[in-house]
Amino acid sequence: MPRAEKANSARTHLKAATLGSHRAKEEITPMLVQEPLQASEPSPYPPAAPSRVDKGAERRKILLRKVQASTQPHPYSKSHARRLKRKEKTNLAGASLSELQDALQQTTETVPAPTPDHARQHKIKQSRQHQTEPLAAKSPAQSTAKLTTAKRAKMIEAESKRLPAILNHKAFAANPFAAIRQHAKNTLSTL
Repeated sequence: MPRAEKANSARTHLKAATLGSHRAKEEITPMLVQEPLQASEPSPYPPAAPSRVDKGAERRKILLRKVQASTQPHPYSKSHARRLKRKEKTNLAGASLSELQDALQQTTETVPAPTPDHARQHKIKQSRQHQTEPLAAKSPAQSTAKLTTAKRAKMIEAESKRLPAILNHKAFAANPFAAIRQHAKNTLSTL
């Protein structure tokens, strides 16, 4: 069904102000140019209240300023930031392991070459140690049998007894890296 056409009613909006004759327009214009309104003078009209749109725009600007102030832009890309985080994780407690590596190199340089007699003593010592060796010394990758719950419980118990002793040791409390270095010297010298 076709749409009925609207009646053409001559509705037009009225002009806001009529200027009158051409002569009146010329008389008003020079007067406005001669007396410009100063910015420092107070306006005779009260200031217009900001519209709802203006208020919303102002609130948005304030919010954006707060957000930008709280989060500073990262100078790197996301992938670069991820690489930096990964690198931090590989370092031990935020420091590199270069100190430990230097200590190990020093200890290996000071260890004398093993003699045949020394090698025989080491084998005997190793066999004795193997018999009384705690479960924690062998990792699951080294042993062929899988770690059972009972073995795991024994290993956890042994390590939980060993850890406080290490932490309370005077040398470890004074300088952990020096204590590790000394331990490496002692264990490598028996080889």
